[in-house]
Amino acid sequence: MASPEIVALAKTKSSLFLALDRRYSIREKRPPLRVISALTSLHPEDLGRVLSDRKAFHENFTFRMEPIQENLHRLRLTKRIRGKIMSGVAIVDSSYHGAWMILTNASSYFVNRVLEGFLDTLYPEVSRPKFNHFQIRSLMDRVKQSYPGQQVITSFVIRQNGGTMIVWKEEASEELMKQIQSKKTHLEHLSFDVIGEDKSIVLEATVSAEGVCGLEYGNFSMFYSKLVMSLAEIASDVRKFYSDRERRVKNGQVDLHPYVIKYSTIFSKASFSQLTSWLRKEYMCSVIHEGNPYYAAMLSDYRDGSSFGVTVLGQIVTITPIAPANPPALWRLTSNIQALFGEGEVADLS
Repeated sequence: MASPEIVALAKTKSSLFLALDRRYSIREKRPPLRVISALTSLHPEDLGRVLSDRKAFHENFTFRMEPIQENLHRLRLTKRIRGKIMSGVAIVDSSYHGAWMILTNASSYFVNRVLEGFLDTLYPEVSRPKFNHFQIRSLMDRVKQSYPGQQVITSFVIRQNGGTMIVWKEEASEELMKQIQSKKTHLEHLSFDVIGEDKSIVLEATVSAEGVCGLEYGNFSMFYSKLVMSLAEIASDVRKFYSDRERRVKNGQVDLHPYVIKYSTIFSKASFSQLTSWLRKEYMCSVIHEGNPYYAAMLSDYRDGSSFGVTVLGQIVTITPIAPANPPALWRLTSNIQALFGEGEVADLS
């Protein structure tokens, strides 16, 4: 049986972790414990000020942020969905610099329809990571170092050609590598087990491209320190890559900091028109050139006004941040392009 009261009644971080250690080290039917990573410099108690003038938010959500102890708050959240009230509770751990870790063992419906929707309304003050396969593999390598034994991928979800979702549950480890190496594949979700040296399962967990870690079974404290915190470190490193890139003028000289996504195959003219259609779903897109062998467009992000130049030549997509160009917007644009074209290598323009 699920026990949301563990989250609802926690009085200290240590007592919360102890209770979750006990609960998830026992085999029983219950929702998984989920930890959602959110990137922000806000203090949790500043949310009311940030949201005070957002009418659309107040039409859908009500929330209360209750302090528990330093860097630990309880979030009580309610949303009206089709005339019905859906409520739940989460814990916000703001001890990691530049990020919140949001813990809940509420139902999947609450997490997917209420909590994640709530976080999306906080953009750009609070943003969600957009991990690709390379970054998730980096996490899995860290997990392997922390947990002795065998790591087994039990299932995964990928997106191909910008839309098709494929789920694999048999021979998942080998199949995942085959799919990722093919063109136009983007990893969305991964489930895995860690089998200890005595052949027993010591961890059943999940991780998503949007930074949601799930614990099905295992020691929570170790899961949190070795998996969740490792993912937070990876997110911090990626955010640094996208920071301080917007166009500036210094001493009369234009200072640009473009970066690239490198692919193994050359893009066709058909790919260019597909890219335009894909980008126009989320951006104001002005196409400058759309014919072989070159593509060029200027984009403006509807959500925060960030602007970018996007060019494609040969095997390279080049993204040039203009101004403004917020790090979360750059990460999201990169992820959107990879969701269409697959997971190329992201690097500075050399």
